[in-house]
Amino acid sequence: MKKTLSIIVIWFMFTTVFSQENSVIVKQSYTNSAVIIANGTNPEAVIDGDFQSKWESEAPLPTNYISDTALNILLKKNNIKPTHSTFVKATDGSTDNNILIKETNGVAQFALRFTLPKKLKLLSVKLNCKSQVQVQLHDNSGRVVYRKFYSPENNYQIQNFILQGINVSQISLVSEQEFMLFEIAAMDSNPKTEIVIDFKAEKTVGWVHTKHYAGENITKLTLYGKPERGSWEKLSELNPKALNPVTTRFKKNKRLRYLKLTYELNNKPYSKAFLWEIKTYDKSGPFGDFPT
Repeated sequence: MKKTLSIIVIWFMFTTVFSQENSVIVKQSYTNSAVIIANGTNPEAVIDGDFQSKWESEAPLPTNYISDTALNILLKKNNIKPTHSTFVKATDGSTDNNILIKETNGVAQFALRFTLPKKLKLLSVKLNCKSQVQVQLHDNSGRVVYRKFYSPENNYQIQNFILQGINVSQISLVSEQEFMLFEIAAMDSNPKTEIVIDFKAEKTVGWVHTKHYAGENITKLTLYGKPERGSWEKLSELNPKALNPVTTRFKKNKRLRYLKLTYELNNKPYSKAFLWEIKTYDKSGPFGDFPT
C-alpha cells in the first residue's frame, strides 16, 4: 500500500513539473480581429467566442431576392430581350415603380424573352389589374408550358410562383383589360446567402472550427478561401445539419486573407442561414505543436 502511494505521489509531482515546464498556451484565433461582411443581424457574434450567440442572415424569400443582382436574373439586362419599350421599370428591383400595359383590340400583353433559355425555379409578379392576368411561360418553340393567374384580389401584392426548373424562353403576362405592372423577378437556382471573414491581411490557415447548424432550411454549405490577390478556392463541403462544432483541417497550410461560407437555401419563404462561431488557426490548431 505504501509502495503504491509513493508511486502515485511521485507520478503527481512529475506530471505537475512537466506541465509547468511544458505548458501549452492556447493560441488566439485569427478571427479575433477580423472584419465580418454579411447581411442580416448580429454578424459580430460569429467571432465573439460565444457558441450560443449567432449571426442570422436575411431571408431571400419571399421578396428580398428581388433587389439582389446575385439572385434575380432579370436584373441582368443581358439575360433578356424585352418586347415592351418601357420594360426597365418592371425589372429594376424596385416594387414601387410601375408601367401601364395598355389594352389593344381586347388584349393587354407584356412579354420578355431570354437571350438563352433558363430553368426557372421561381417567378414573382406584382400587379394592379381589373381582371385576371394570365402568367404564361413559353418554351423555345413558343408553346405555353406553364399557366397561372394573378387575380384582382391580390392587387399590390407580390405573388410568388414556385417552379421546378421549367425550361423557359419567354415570360408573358396577358389580360383582357389594361393593368399596371410594378415588378417581375425570377430565379434560376435556389436562393443563396453568404458571410465573409476578412483577416485584414494574409494568414497561414490550416484549421477552421465552425458551429454552423441552420436547421432544415439549408440544402448545401460550402467553405471557400481567397488570398490577398486571386480568386476564391473551394476548401470544403460542410454538413449544414451538424449540431456540434465542426473542425475542418487541411493537409497543408494555406495563405488566405478571406474565408467565405456560402449557404444554399430551400425555396421556402423566410428561410435563413445561421453561423454561431468561426475560429481559424494554422495546421497545428489552437494548442500549437505538441511539446517534445
